[in-house]
Amino acid sequence: LPPLTLVERRELASTFKLSEEDVRDWCRLRVVLNSYSWLARRVGNRSVPESSVILCVFVTQNPEYPPNARGRSGAAAMVPLRGMRLESRIGRNWASRFPEALTVRLAETRPEYQQLLTKKKLDADFAETETEVDAEETEGRQLEAGDDVVDRILRED
Repeated sequence: LPPLTLVERRELASTFKLSEEDVRDWCRLRVVLNSYSWLARRVGNRSVPESSVILCVFVTQNPEYPPNARGRSGAAAMVPLRGMRLESRIGRNWASRFPEALTVRLAETRPEYQQLLTKKKLDADFAETETEVDAEETEGRQLEAGDDVVDRILRED
């Protein structure tokens, strides 16, 4: 995995509203996670960007992630990890220790992220809720970059 260029680091800081220090720390951690094959390279049918940080929109029934009026939740900064690595550390039932997402969509830009959160109709396999409101009235819940479910669960062990 090549190091992020200065332009990529600045774009990462801008997209996810991170400080230069946070980006520098992430670049170091990214190398370690990649060297042990923890970083996923795909989410659904989309490739994860070189930074390994994504914007994602998902449908879940977990109350920790209350949905917007369209039934969708969002994470403004998330790092997808390989399920097999989690299984080797936590066991076969690793997925039961994490909030379950019924459907997940990756966005590459903030405008695409907002569109996924608010768009009335998405592709057929992205569940639509019964609630109907105009996209202008809908705001998605965004997790802060520091919200780290994986870290919280691994600390419990």
